[in-house]
Amino acid sequence: MLIQIYVDDIIFASSNPNFCKKFSNLMHTKFEMSMMGELNFFLGLQIKQIPDRIFIN
Repeated sequence: MLIQIYVDDIIFASSNPNFCKKFSNLMHTKFEMSMMGELNFFLGLQIKQIPDRIFIN
């Protein structure tokens, strides 16, 4: 699992979807947060995801 926190932004990912779901549920019990769906932009970076790769520009 990868977790990135910057000030009040957080992204997380895992090759195991169950880890993401469990982490999301845990975070929702402790903090008020919104799920924004698939990541496209983060901190001014464009993110493109395909099944076997992730591109960051």
